Amino acid sequence: VANALRYAPSTQPRITADRIGEQVHICVIDTGPGIPRQQRDRVLEPFQRLDDRRSDLGVGLGLSIAQGFMTSMGGTLSLDDTPGGGLTVTISIGALT
Repeated sequence: VANALRYAPSTQPRITADRIGEQVHICVIDTGPGIPRQQRDRVLEPFQRLDDRRSDLGVGLGLSIAQGFMTSMGGTLSLDDTPGGGLTVTISIGALT
């Protein structure tokens, strides 16, 4: 959510949660500049950001930590295009019964 607010400051991100089968999908949807497909794996690595020129935006750990947390819980984190522009981050994890 912090990344969506940072990179799309003129609009509020949309957050959705849905149960799909045995999984819960939580999406953070923004209309910012997005992340080019060829750079998405890179921004999930520790200490990497899409734009490494500015140091006031953090050290590039947020998405890496989120992905590691989801993996340790048996879930996934994916980055996709938002229709019309932007990025949609989806975390998926098995539903609790």
